[in-house]
Amino acid sequence: MTQLPIAANRQAGRIILWLLGAIVGIAAIAGYWYLDTRGYLDEVPLPEFVKDNLPKDQKTTKPLYRWRDDQGQVHVSDQPPQNRPYEAVVYPKDANVIPSLPDPDK
Repeated sequence: MTQLPIAANRQAGRIILWLLGAIVGIAAIAGYWYLDTRGYLDEVPLPEFVKDNLPKDQKTTKPLYRWRDDQGQVHVSDQPPQNRPYEAVVYPKDANVIPSLPDPDK
């Protein structure tokens, strides 16, 4: 039986470490994705300084403002109208159908 040179033994050890690191990294990414897509990570208690620095995940869209002009026409805008009653409307980000505007005759 022949022995490998010392350099070949070191190379084989490095390859094993790289493969082990890659497997652990892939498992960590898969575990994070699995837990995050099921909402489990939202229940994990975090210190306040960590929560303050995390990006905010918006589950709804920015509000839209629905209002009527003097002629009774319905308008929807991203800014609330001045001196006029309006309704703020938000939709879930994953909604694939946006409800229609109300009947103007009502």
